[in-house]
Amino acid sequence: CVHNFALLPLPVYVAVAVVLVARKRLPSSSLAAAAAAWILGAGLYITMTVELAIVGGDAFAAVRSALFGRYAGQVLNVAVSSTHWKANVALSAMNFVNFLLPLAVIGWIRMRRRIGGAAAVTLGAITAIELLFFIRYPVPDQFTFMLPSLAMLATAAAVGIAALYDASRRWRTVAITACICSILVPPAFFAAAPSFARAAGFDIKRKRRLPFRDELRYWLVPWKHNEDSAEMFAVSAFEQADPDAVIVAAATSYYPLAVVRKTHGLRTDITLLGGHERWSVPNVVEEPGAFFRAIGDRPLYVVSNVRPYCPEALLPYVAGKPSPVLYRVLKP
Repeated sequence: CVHNFALLPLPVYVAVAVVLVARKRLPSSSLAAAAAAWILGAGLYITMTVELAIVGGDAFAAVRSALFGRYAGQVLNVAVSSTHWKANVALSAMNFVNFLLPLAVIGWIRMRRRIGGAAAVTLGAITAIELLFFIRYPVPDQFTFMLPSLAMLATAAAVGIAALYDASRRWRTVAITACICSILVPPAFFAAAPSFARAAGFDIKRKRRLPFRDELRYWLVPWKHNEDSAEMFAVSAFEQADPDAVIVAAATSYYPLAVVRKTHGLRTDITLLGGHERWSVPNVVEEPGAFFRAIGDRPLYVVSNVRPYCPEALLPYVAGKPSPVLYRVLKP
């Protein structure tokens, strides 16, 4: 949310600042002060980018990494396409169990009259940039990138509330009622949503089995108090694994295992491999033969039997059923 607000609308910010200076609404020194503040805020990230350019010897690659990471194709995507669009639409729609959208529409209708044409155009441009980025960003957690768009919709809704409040006593009552309902209804809806979904026979099916997690509660309830499925998974995995075992885990399961082992002092005899960490033995993706030779007769487990959560080289050797959370690898 923060870096999308800081970077994507930057041309709008610069244009507005230059116009205000040209019209003598701001002193010219404010441009330098704003630039200095922006660079200071981004200072740590800029330093990391410069360091990467020096170490790697490729400034273009460093800037590309800073702007896009491993997701250049998704960031620069120009089509509205995603294999996860149904889930993202459903999760995004949960933000509108309130009167935010109708109030925002009223706000945009009255925006020019309430705050002036220049401010309306500016807010409209920022909103359009954030919405376009969100709509065509095809990643599994696309719904999280709606936050800047929601902030802009809330800004428009505030104008809508002010417009209704000033229109008449009747519309003032409507505005206040809409605000109260928008505060009270969502928590009640979210709290009851899992029960309603189960009663309706609705369920969330995943390609990857996640033991201990109540998927309906996890996805339909925004607050996560006592959501300890990751810890229960890690503890169960350590209880299941044989002595001196090796566990190969994807990033989403490696770090809960690593954190729980460190905080609980569990199973230091086990070797954890995966995540984004350097392996202590040859990587099975790059050198499968050397990997198997390195671990020898040690028991070997994976946390999933589907790609990409299980390395391709191990899939042919994974036993069918987990017991209870880890899959045993029958080494060649």
